[in-house]
Amino acid sequence: MSAISQVVTAVGLTAAGNASQSGGLALSGAAFQQFSTVGATTNSATLPKPVNGQRITIRNDGANPLNVYPAVGGTIDGQAANAAQVVLAGSSIELTSKDGNAWSSLLVQPYNSSGIPSGAVVAGGATRAITAADAATGPGSFISVSAAAARVYTLPAVAGAAGLKFRFVVTTGGANTVTITAPSAILNGQVLYGAGAPTAATGLNASASTNLIFAASQVIGAWAEVWSDGTNYYVAGQSTIASGFTVS
Repeated sequence: MSAISQVVTAVGLTAAGNASQSGGLALSGAAFQQFSTVGATTNSATLPKPVNGQRITIRNDGANPLNVYPAVGGTIDGQAANAAQVVLAGSSIELTSKDGNAWSSLLVQPYNSSGIPSGAVVAGGATRAITAADAATGPGSFISVSAAAARVYTLPAVAGAAGLKFRFVVTTGGANTVTITAPSAILNGQVLYGAGAPTAATGLNASASTNLIFAASQVIGAWAEVWSDGTNYYVAGQSTIASGFTVS
């Protein structure tokens, strides 16, 4: 029997639960597990308690991001105990056990026909909550933002957002503010603004802030990136108008 034929697989799985460890589909120890149905962004799967050296690859072929939890008391990539890792639609995660409690992971994102990591443009739309489905999946991914009306985008709970990046780009200018709101005062980093930026830019520190605000009368091309390590959100950005950002 060949080595390939001995690999234990589980395919056509359906995610379950409501963003919870206990409610997620309980996974087996199969080396390859493929989800065909992830019906909501809150759907989850829960890993078995690992043994040292165990490897599991999970493929998400569903329509939404999949929340992958460790067994009770376990960790993934050094996050807080019981915290989930998010696997975007069309992506895979390769998990390796370092001991009987912790997993380390490698996220494998989709590629286009040219072999370049693929991305998608997501419509920001009106004021709403940002979810894992809005996260950047490649270099060309971003959330398209219009300043034609005042908008507030609320970032997801930080504990489940480790490794996710949200890239906001103003594609329609306007006389209104656009606010990116963290769950609490955990937004840190620096943004640049000013006519002629970056050569004549002013740096604005977002240290333990809750809100990053694109100033009114924003121009096309202003941007901000926000990413998480599971504890804090970090931000970088740039605008070419005076006082292009504020924080609070």
